Amino acid sequence: EVLSLAEIEKISRGMGEFTYLLLGGGEPFLREDLGEVISIFYRNNKCLNVAVSTNGSLPETILKTVRSVLKYFKNNLTINVSFDGINEAHDRIRQLPGIFEKAKQTYRGLKELKSEYPNLNAGIILTCSPFNYKELDKTYTWLKENLKPYSLVMNYMRGRVRDKENLPEIDLSAYEKVMHMIEHDNLSADLPGHGNFAFSDFNLASKMI
Repeated sequence: EVLSLAEIEKISRGMGEFTYLLLGGGEPFLREDLGEVISIFYRNNKCLNVAVSTNGSLPETILKTVRSVLKYFKNNLTINVSFDGINEAHDRIRQLPGIFEKAKQTYRGLKELKSEYPNLNAGIILTCSPFNYKELDKTYTWLKENLKPYSLVMNYMRGRVRDKENLPEIDLSAYEKVMHMIEHDNLSADLPGHGNFAFSDFNLASKMI
């Protein structure tokens, strides 16, 4: 059951100020009042950093909502678009035909918004899983060269997976290889937004361990 704005307001008022708010899902932008949810925590809890992860499947809704938030939100806002592969590979993993093109459209729209609102961090999340680890380095290189992300983080899929018994074990060397590529690009400023969000160095270090 989805919490109402009144319930969220009550929860927010019972909390003190905090630095970082992470909103995920599911798909957060399916919630039409997402901008109001962020406004509640911004007003009551003085959040310095808000991050929202999205699959990018709703370009118009996402860009409209982000623009509305940026009109009042003056701290760091990070919108991370998820990619698991390139073209049909991404669609197959997500089981949503056409989602790769929509995710690209969303990300490019966010980069355009950033030119108006410097406090927006348009980022990408790449998840390493049994479905994509063999092509992980190629996927990272494509994303870097074609979308030129402001920041990019990589997650390692854990927990329950559908049809786990039929999936291959992830070769950790593939994950480690791309993590070192990301580390290099962060240090060389090829990913210039790395240091502009909360706990970025801690986040990178935790994924290297």
